[in-house]
Amino acid sequence: MGKIDLKKYVAIISIIAVVMGTILFFRDPSITGNVPVDMEVQTINLRLDQSQAYLLTTKQTEPFILNSFRVTGRVVGQGMASIYIRNSKGQRVLVYTNVDEIKPDASLAKFTGLAVDSGQRGTGKSEYGIVLESIGAVDFYSESDGREQTFVAGEFQDACKDSCNIQLYLDFETGYEMVFNVEEGTRLEVDSVSYVADTIT
Repeated sequence: MGKIDLKKYVAIISIIAVVMGTILFFRDPSITGNVPVDMEVQTINLRLDQSQAYLLTTKQTEPFILNSFRVTGRVVGQGMASIYIRNSKGQRVLVYTNVDEIKPDASLAKFTGLAVDSGQRGTGKSEYGIVLESIGAVDFYSESDGREQTFVAGEFQDACKDSCNIQLYLDFETGYEMVFNVEEGTRLEVDSVSYVADTIT
């Protein structure tokens, strides 16, 4: 009788330990449901010392969807620089900003179903062929909400503030305004854009 009770006791403790370990391990995961994808990369080599707008479009006749959009480059100087995509309704998607922010606790950052870079890189010759056509200079837009801000100079790679997971329809008749917002005395250098695109079937 004593042996049976001991076995039951050990079994119950083991089950509780497994359940508690599972709960603690999977509690509040930071990233779930990620799918590795290949990024298309295009060199653009923009050097901007004032705010400029470009038309983000394509020469492709077959429409496709941009599912993720990232930029790589650097900021030179101590002022503000940001990049965003704007549609005809004035809605904006922030791609990059050098505003120094306090990072939230990693346990609070929950992202589900995102496309994650597999590490495979294109050759710079994308089958989708994104095109940036200059629209011209635009006024600098200060995004300050009244609080004191500090700005980070230096390199950034595959930055995608709000554009890591997007749905932008593109064909040769459809485009978006891509704004490079640069404060006076600052230079924004964008070497390349990288993105995930899917054809529409």
